[in-house]
Amino acid sequence: MKKLAIGVDIGGINTAFGLVDEHGDLYAESVIPTKKFPEFGDYTAYVEELCAALRAMADSGEVHLLVTTGGTIEQPANLWRFAADEADPRPERRVFPLADDIGARFPGVLVLVTNDANAATVGEMVYGNARGMKDFIMITLGTGLGSGFVANGAMIYGHDGFGGVGYEFLVAELFLYAGEEFGVVVKFFVELGNLFLDINLVGQWY
Repeated sequence: MKKLAIGVDIGGINTAFGLVDEHGDLYAESVIPTKKFPEFGDYTAYVEELCAALRAMADSGEVHLLVTTGGTIEQPANLWRFAADEADPRPERRVFPLADDIGARFPGVLVLVTNDANAATVGEMVYGNARGMKDFIMITLGTGLGSGFVANGAMIYGHDGFGGVGYEFLVAELFLYAGEEFGVVVKFFVELGNLFLDINLVGQWY
């Protein structure tokens, strides 16, 4: 029996997922719309639809699940916002046990959650263009900007599971409101540049 895993990438617009083996070969892929479930009260319905879509893939063999999302591990990507008329809008109520909720629907299946840019960084290090590199940075562009850092061959996770720099904005808005959003992009790269200087990496790369 093949050792398989389903990678799930929760984006602000869509949630994409694919079935892969230990060599990185892709066997199946699909997508559901994240934007269909924008509010706090939609979270349970989102998990149900996601798990229903994953179930056929998970029946293909011995499967693990890796779920990736923007933001920190404790509070994924500021997804599932409160409605304008929410009576109890405390931020801590928006911290969802995503791995537990998905795992409860797949008994015996290992479910892990990590930051999406971190996962992309590890993927490039193991299967992609960064193979053999010991020190590099991965920058991701989607609904938001994200980044992952590798130093001495090890992923830097930080205290909350996200050791990189990131910003959340809608890509569509980047083009509609170029003046306002471009400032966010500039600030993102300024912070990256300052970080490079702080950890004395710039001189090693040129």
